[in-house]
Amino acid sequence: MPSYMLAGGFFGWLLDRWVGWFPALTCLGLLLALALSVRDMLRLKDQW
Repeated sequence: MPSYMLAGGFFGWLLDRWVGWFPALTCLGLLLALALSVRDMLRLKDQW
């Protein structure tokens, strides 16, 4: 999960630097990363 959070925050931060006027992209990236990590955790739980 931390790797997803780190990647989502980093890509959101890069987009913030690039666009410059839309800081909510970091939050969107973190939310997307959280959703992906929850999905993967549920998939791993089913494998056990």
